[in-house]
Formats: sequence, structure tokens, C-alpha cells
Amino acid sequence: MRLLATAIFAVAMATGGVQAATLNVGPGQTYTTIRSAIDAAAASGDTIQVAAGTYTENLV
Repeated sequence: MRLLATAIFAVAMATGGVQAATLNVGPGQTYTTIRSAIDAAAASGDTIQVAAGTYTENLV
């Protein structure tokens, strides 16, 4: 029983509740530049959704 509890705990820690996020870029959004959204993307699977418009940036 103790081994089962340890295994469940290990799986819970590995998945850690980290969920992919959607970062919205555009006027009136959390991120006003594509670069700021890229810098804020923290987890694999994060998505950056860019509103229609012209963004004058140099993304390297």
C-alpha cells in the first residue's frame, strides 16, 4: 500500500498540475507585443494568439 501511495505521489509531482496557457497579444490584451508574449511563455505547449494588425518588431 505504501508503494502505491508513493507511486501516485510521484506521478502527481511529475505532472505537477502545469497546464498549457494561451497568451493573447494585441491592443487591450495582457501582452501588447509578440516579444513580451514569447518571453512570458513558460511551459511547453503554451500558445501565443496574435490579434490581427501590424506589429513592428524584430523577432530574432
